Amino acid sequence: MSNPTSAQRLLALLEEQQQDAAHMLEILQAEFNALKGNDLQAFEQAMDIKLKHLGELEQKEQSSLPELEKIIGTPCNQLLDQCGGVSNDLDRIIMGGPMM
Repeated sequence: MSNPTSAQRLLALLEEQQQDAAHMLEILQAEFNALKGNDLQAFEQAMDIKLKHLGELEQKEQSSLPELEKIIGTPCNQLLDQCGGVSNDLDRIIMGGPMM
């Protein structure tokens, strides 16, 4: 099995984000309906579901980020390889920039 292309990885990520956004919209609609109906119990349930969903999204984001612990001077290609490498259709990599 070959590695997915950048476009395939991006498409999969966008589909996942679309599903997450649709779920959040459902939660927000339930929250709105509870407020509109002055239903405190339903509102609290929707809030609990929303907080749980946000926690899951945060956890998913954290788990998708690679942890890099390298000494100063490690070649950039080693850092990129540890993060999954780069695709053949990559035009350039820009590094550095202003320090705050």
